[in-house]
Amino acid sequence: MNKEMFALLLGFIFSGVQGYNYYQNYGYGPYQYSYKYNIPPYNNDNNFPAYQVAYSSSNDCGKANEVNPFIIGGSEVYPHHKYPWMVAIKNENSAFKCGGSLITPQYVLTAAHCLIETGNVIVGIGAHNLTIPHEEIRSRKIKMHPRFNLTLQIHDIALIMLEKPVTLSENIGTICLPYDRKLEKPGTKAVVAGWGLLSKEGKSSQVLMEATFKVIPGSESAIVTEGENPGKGTGIGDSGSPLFVRYPNERWYVIGVVSSEVDTKTFFPKVLFYLSWIQENIQDGAMCELNA
Repeated sequence: MNKEMFALLLGFIFSGVQGYNYYQNYGYGPYQYSYKYNIPPYNNDNNFPAYQVAYSSSNDCGKANEVNPFIIGGSEVYPHHKYPWMVAIKNENSAFKCGGSLITPQYVLTAAHCLIETGNVIVGIGAHNLTIPHEEIRSRKIKMHPRFNLTLQIHDIALIMLEKPVTLSENIGTICLPYDRKLEKPGTKAVVAGWGLLSKEGKSSQVLMEATFKVIPGSESAIVTEGENPGKGTGIGDSGSPLFVRYPNERWYVIGVVSSEVDTKTFFPKVLFYLSWIQENIQDGAMCELNA
């Protein structure tokens, strides 16, 4: 029995809710293997988050510096610091690995597979063009979800605690965490931003790019999106980047984290599903309630 078939078998054994087919590789982009399995349930009955309030790092979370709410289909982000919560995760040599989002002044939300076989990472803050000098902060602690499994591609979510809190400014801000299932309902238009590949044969983008995706039916622990335009998926290097939506209160909320993709469909761990785990592992006390 080959590895792909073994992974397929394990996935079906441990699955409990409907999942989606997606691909995997062992780099830092959305996974690229060609086996199927369902997403197993996570027993979180005692700590499942309430849906009445949003949790954020400050009352200013989720405020974008924007001209238009959406730019559909792989465009450079403009204004350049439109999404001030976007961060670039780098290795010790400052080479770009993955994206992430600032959810408090000291914590970054990203994908667990971005942090495999790595020690400390460097996080680029307030960047648009990665070739232009910008603030970099080392990690103090990395926390992967305890049930993350690379082979089964499940619970692919992680937190990075920075050495020190960042100073919030016009170009550096936090994104709001979700509070309600309606933020992720099918048909919702959502944005992914990142420095991933512009094409499968190309190099990672030097500038922050964005694309719009449509949420399609997912599972209890996963969100699936489909690209708005043919051929528009997330790119390798976009792993860990947030999937975020704009609510009528004009704030943006992170609802998913880029994990894997097949064709134009992308799989995201559902942030709302993991909200209790996130809250339990943030030590700086910066999260507060924010009414929608």
